[in-house]
Amino acid sequence: TAGHIDGALTFERSLGADYVEVPHSSSLNFTGKKVSLAAWVFLESAPPGSRQIVVGKPANAAANTIPEFAYSLEINASRNVVFHIAKTGGAFVTAVSAAALPIGLPWHHIAGVYNGSQLQVYVDGLKSGLPVSNTNNLRSFITPLRIGVSGNTTLHGFDGMLDDVRVYGRALSPTEVRRLSQM
Repeated sequence: TAGHIDGALTFERSLGADYVEVPHSSSLNFTGKKVSLAAWVFLESAPPGSRQIVVGKPANAAANTIPEFAYSLEINASRNVVFHIAKTGGAFVTAVSAAALPIGLPWHHIAGVYNGSQLQVYVDGLKSGLPVSNTNNLRSFITPLRIGVSGNTTLHGFDGMLDDVRVYGRALSPTEVRRLSQM
């Protein structure tokens, strides 16, 4: 499918099995205090009461648990961008964008950055929502990375298109996030 950058992947939430799985790799287990997730998203729908996972490393590859992810970027039922990390010494920390994403055109670039002291969500290269303080290390899990679905592969499926999904084991600077949003 034609995407924002090049070719995009199309996900149909109703099918329940549309997702990409990257096998577990120690290169995707971030146990320090830095992680960044980014993607171009095109929402086809936002069913009431639903969450849509863009990318995440589930805590359990077969079921949803608390915490649900080591880290994730998703769209909530109100269409806000949500960035989660599981922290040592507790369940998880969440940052949420200030505004909802529209359904349909245009494409939007979303990102979540944890820099060791706070989590921040970005939409189209700009900070969105308040930063959330956290100084804990990330928890890691021996699970695959999933794009478009949660740990339980029948829940929280994405409905739309995703392009240029990125996972970094470091904190992107605001300038780097802005550059990605201008691609």
